[in-house]
Amino acid sequence: MTRILVVDDEPQILRALRINLHARQYGVVTAADGAEACTPRPPTTPTSSCSTPTESGLACVTADRSRSSVA
Repeated sequence: MTRILVVDDEPQILRALRINLHARQYGVVTAADGAEACTPRPPTTPTSSCSTPTESGLACVTADRSRSSVA
């Protein structure tokens, strides 16, 4: 099962994405901000808001890719 990391500081958006992705048979991990998202976890497909209060989504995805064994 593909796991997706969804990051957004709006709880309603997190909830809507989680519900819709679960309905499509994806595993979903959510985080409310960049700091929480950068906590090591093994999603296969990250998606993030570009402007979260503590750290940009792009910075988190970049950091996650640097830890990944996938190029």
